[in-house]
Amino acid sequence: MRDELTEAIIGAAIEVHKHLGPGLIVLNLFMKKHFVTNLV
Repeated sequence: MRDELTEAIIGAAIEVHKHLGPGLIVLNLFMKKHFVTNLV
């Protein structure tokens, strides 16, 4: 079950990357870093 969920999540991420490009991932990582930095 866990492997199937992981496979579905990774598959969805790959599809998003194919259609929207790598910029979305970079933006997401930047926002996470900004959020974590402001917590401390």
